[in-house]
Amino acid sequence: MKEEVNYEFWKSWKNKNKQEVRYIKALEKALNWIKRQNFMKDIESIYVKGSFVFRELGKKSDINVVPIIKNKKVIKVIKNIRDQNKEWLKPVEFLPIWIGELSSNKRLKKLKFGNFQGKPDHFTVLLPYHKIVYGKRLNAINFKVRTDKKIYDDLKQAIQDRFINLYEKGEFGFSQLTKQVSHLFYWEKRLKGKTIPPSWKALKDKGTNNNLLQKTIYLRYRPTKNKQVRKRYIRELKKYLKNK
Repeated sequence: MKEEVNYEFWKSWKNKNKQEVRYIKALEKALNWIKRQNFMKDIESIYVKGSFVFRELGKKSDINVVPIIKNKKVIKVIKNIRDQNKEWLKPVEFLPIWIGELSSNKRLKKLKFGNFQGKPDHFTVLLPYHKIVYGKRLNAINFKVRTDKKIYDDLKQAIQDRFINLYEKGEFGFSQLTKQVSHLFYWEKRLKGKTIPPSWKALKDKGTNNNLLQKTIYLRYRPTKNKQVRKRYIRELKKYLKNK
């Protein structure tokens, strides 16, 4: 029996707020746009992930839409067309990925120094939490992934050896840094056996006594430019990582 797929998951939402209504219209417009493009024949499926899925939108949140591409030769074409339409597509952000990247867990192209893009298995491991909006469901068993411990260790090392240094040099944003730290706490919880979705509400466990986690969540929701607040946060982060 063929599985019935709900491509419009947002239609079951109750008590939508004004931002959600606006974002839903933007997503529907963007999906209608992409379906009219010539490269649609090269798209296996399309997923939505992140804060929109969990109804945890911030003032500046994007809607992360991930087209899974069958032919790697068209990735550059798709990105160019996306960039030409980037402004009117906002807040939708198209993040195309070639299916071969998921299979090998290797990125097609190494980014310039100062930029960051996680390994493809960040998408694959969390596949059950993403929402499909077009095409066939992916089966995570077909893709190469690291263990949760390896993902945690790699991210911890990247924060220690790279992201903090880049932030202090002015080459990595404070919000980017707190986002990576929040991801670290998520993988830490998974290592402790807590099966939780990658959402702010799930991370904000009322029973936690982790002050740095609470500060990270607070600063993600309420970004600050206060230099002293940021300095204290970096100092606490370095101490926390050193003791791990």
